[in-house]
Amino acid sequence: VKGTASLETDLWAELKQKIGQEAFDKLVAGFEGSAESQILGTTIKMADHSYSDPLNGEGYRTMLFLYPLEGKEQESEDLLLEWKKYCEEKKSPTTFHAYDTQYGSDHVYVVGFPAKDAADMERKFTENHQLLGETELQLWKKQMSLTKKYYWKRGWYSPELSYYFSEAN
Repeated sequence: VKGTASLETDLWAELKQKIGQEAFDKLVAGFEGSAESQILGTTIKMADHSYSDPLNGEGYRTMLFLYPLEGKEQESEDLLLEWKKYCEEKKSPTTFHAYDTQYGSDHVYVVGFPAKDAADMERKFTENHQLLGETELQLWKKQMSLTKKYYWKRGWYSPELSYYFSEAN
């Protein structure tokens, strides 16, 4: 794209001229049917709502996806700050990063918990339960009162399929 004026013209004109329309049609034919639809989305790291950073070698993740009730987004964000506060006070071994995600019409908070592997994750969660005690249960009940849907995903982080980007100021 060579400036905004090119958005109003055929973006592929130069390539078509170079290889010909027939070759271009063959090239794009391989992509037909590979996507039924496209949904716009954004993910923003909530650095102020996150607790500490992963240690070197912590390539395993447990991801919590929280869909807030409509109108409860601010309360959900405030509750993430409460989680962070209690984890900091108790020096919890369970660190996390929080992300604000819009995917199509869905608004989702994603919380990623790092560990060395599944056993290390369970050890951290168990220690966290013991450290936070009754407070953890109260916070989780409050979290569920603000949430219409949630689910967990576990697995290995794949740095070769990812990239880091700088945070906007």
